Amino acid sequence: MNLHLNHQRTGMFVLLTLAIAFTGSRPALADDPAYVPDEVIIILKDTASSDNLTTSSIREKGIRGKIINKTRLAHVQKNVARLKLTAGLSVKDAIDENWSSKDPRILRVEPNYLLFTRALPNDPGFSQQWALYNYGQTGGTANCHINAAQAWDITTGSEVIVAVIDTGVDYTHPDLAGQMWINPGEIPGNDIDDDGNGYVDDIYGFVRF
Repeated sequence: MNLHLNHQRTGMFVLLTLAIAFTGSRPALADDPAYVPDEVIIILKDTASSDNLTTSSIREKGIRGKIINKTRLAHVQKNVARLKLTAGLSVKDAIDENWSSKDPRILRVEPNYLLFTRALPNDPGFSQQWALYNYGQTGGTANCHINAAQAWDITTGSEVIVAVIDTGVDYTHPDLAGQMWINPGEIPGNDIDDDGNGYVDDIYGFVRF
């Protein structure tokens, strides 16, 4: 058997966590804890303007908090406000309060959810790699994978050189060509064992018979 020893850099993706002002309907808090712990988002009714939505005006109606900023979300055509809750008032308790009955301008109140980007590759063939990320795309069992996507969400790691022992590696493949380790002690194509390790022109590795 031919054994081709090869080195390849590996990488992971960086987890980015972003606070967003509005995300639409979400599951119950117990099922989705990723939100700012002392803030809520006020979503106003379609006919309501945020011009007169101030800290004083909502406190007069018994709403405990401070308006931090206001904006209009064009994609959902809603006026929204970000509210800093009064100390001691939890997000869950704030959500449980019937704020629309206190202020008729309010449609609903939601947590200020955190949005996490997923570090999935842009490889058009990635969906075929069910062992890395399996959501049942090929008719198999969802979540039957090595959790590669979750690992990429945590860290990019550092420059790591991996030795691959196999019958061969296609180092010209588009997915590998730019990631291949190159032997710095060897001059390619001169038919000389420049680094003196017993192998001639072992630029990407060597073959042992």
